[in-house]
Amino acid sequence: MEIKKLVFSAIQIAISMGLVFAIWRFVDFSAVRQNFTKADISLLLAALMSLVLQQLIAAWRWRLVSQSIGAGAHPGGLYRYWSGLGLLASLVLPATVGGDLVRSLGLTKRERAGIIIRGILVDRAIGLVGLAVVILISVTFSPGIFLNNPMTWPVLAVAVGGILLGGTLVVVGGLTQSKSRLINAIHKISISMREAVIGPEGLKVVIASLAIHTLSALALYALVESIGTSVSDPITFAGMALSALLVSAIPISIGGWGVREAAMTLALGLLVISADTAVFCSIAFGGILVVSAALVAITGGVELLFAAVKRKLGQEVSSVEPLH
Repeated sequence: MEIKKLVFSAIQIAISMGLVFAIWRFVDFSAVRQNFTKADISLLLAALMSLVLQQLIAAWRWRLVSQSIGAGAHPGGLYRYWSGLGLLASLVLPATVGGDLVRSLGLTKRERAGIIIRGILVDRAIGLVGLAVVILISVTFSPGIFLNNPMTWPVLAVAVGGILLGGTLVVVGGLTQSKSRLINAIHKISISMREAVIGPEGLKVVIASLAIHTLSALALYALVESIGTSVSDPITFAGMALSALLVSAIPISIGGWGVREAAMTLALGLLVISADTAVFCSIAFGGILVVSAALVAITGGVELLFAAVKRKLGQEVSSVEPLH
C-alpha cells in the first residue's frame, strides 16, 4: 500500500512538473513577469480579501456540516485553524487527500472517526456540487460560448453529473438500509448529506457553498482587471475561470499546480484572453490562496491560544484557597 502511495505521489509530481515545463515552453514568461510588476496593488488586495473571506466561510460551512451530523459545538477557531492548515497541505503535498487528512487531525481527540470522516466527505461533496451549480448558472447567461465549444463539454458533463449525483445522495438518504456493506456505507454518507442540506442549518450550508465559489470568481476577476485586461462579460468570465478550477480539482497533480495553469489558459483563451494573462491569473490565484489559508489558520490559532490561556488562568484562580 505504501509503495502504491509513493508511486501515485511520484506520478502527481511528474504531471505537475511536466505541465509547468510545457507552459514554460509555450507561454511568454517575460510577459507573465511583466504582469506581476504592473499589477494594481489595490486589486491584488481585493483578491486577497475575497479569498480570506472565502476561507472563513469554508471553515464555517465545515463546522455547520459537522454539527449537523452529530459533532459537538466546538469553537469556530478550531475549524478555522485546521481548515487553513488543511488547505495549505492540499496546495503543497503530493497526495490526493492530504488536506483532508490534516483537517481530520483537528477533531481526532474530540469526535468519533465516523463523524470526522463523514463530515469532511460531505463538506467536500457539497463544495464540488456548489461549484458545479455556479458554473451552470453562468452558462445560462451565455449558453452559446459554452455549448458551441466542444472543449467545454466535458466540464459541463462533470458539472451536470455532479449535481445529479449530489441530488441522488440526498434522496437516497431517506431510504432504508441494505445488507450490503458498500451500500450501507453509501447510505450513511447519504444520510449525512441529507442532514447537512435539508436539516435546520441546510440553507446556511447551501448559501455558504455558493458564496465560496462566487468569491473565487471575484478574486480571479480582480486579478485579471489588476493588469488592465478588460472583461466585457464578467459572468461568462466567471464560468470559464471556475471551469478551470473544477478541472484543477482532479487529484492528478500537486495542489492543482500545472493543471490549473493549463486549464485556465485554455478556458480564458476562449474569451480571447492571452495565455500570459491566464497564467498570471492562475499563479497569482494560487499564491494568494496560500496566503489567505495561512491568515485564516493564524486567526483560528490565535483564538485557540487565547482560549487556552483563559482556561489556564481560570484553573489557577479556582485553585487558590480563599482567605479566612
